[in-house]
Amino acid sequence: MKRFAMTAAVLAAAATATHAQVPGDIIFVTDDGDLNWTPFAGGGAFNILSFSSDPTVDRLLDLEIGPDHSLLIGSGPAPVGDPSLGRIIRVDDVFGANSVSTITQGDPVQNPTGLIYDPAADRIFAVNNPGSQPALPAPRIFETVLEIAPDGSSVQDVLNQPNPIDFPACNAVGDIELVPQIPGSDVVSAIEGGEFPYRTNGQRGSALIRINPDGFGAFDQEVIVDLSATSATG
Repeated sequence: MKRFAMTAAVLAAAATATHAQVPGDIIFVTDDGDLNWTPFAGGGAFNILSFSSDPTVDRLLDLEIGPDHSLLIGSGPAPVGDPSLGRIIRVDDVFGANSVSTITQGDPVQNPTGLIYDPAADRIFAVNNPGSQPALPAPRIFETVLEIAPDGSSVQDVLNQPNPIDFPACNAVGDIELVPQIPGSDVVSAIEGGEFPYRTNGQRGSALIRINPDGFGAFDQEVIVDLSATSATG
């Protein structure tokens, strides 16, 4: 379940709301397809929107503020199908008419576990973590970072990892977040991105990687911390 506290910026777009919202209210998604609201003052949770009647939306994974005070929701049914039913959803007028649209759907969007809108680049970034899918051929597995135009007109794989991968790196990505007060800079959590393995099967430790997207399908990578290195973690 992903949730965040309401801010004045989001509430500015809710002038037509039938219920009063205040900064500090909580909006969250559930993996069974609901978008809910919990008032800061208490009183329980209220359903804003439900996708339960849509058979292609059975896991809502992430929730972020998008362009023009919209909400962006990542949906990734698991296991990944062929074709993929992964989807990036946009909701406008959240507390009013609930205008819902699909920004992009299908490959290469697969299980988008992390999602942000980077206003400096004017792009949506989604991290794909489809997991182990032995039934699908290797070229069909998009374990990567996607750069998506807000109108869905382009979806690019911007990770372009070398083979073999030079660790530490953005490997087995799990989430992405904006770096506060640094426009155009984002942090990716790489679940198995560390240089050193910690299990006999070769599974690696994690790493945090800063990326600086240019809005044109490329970015630089900078290791913030390699959590697999005892020199960094103690």
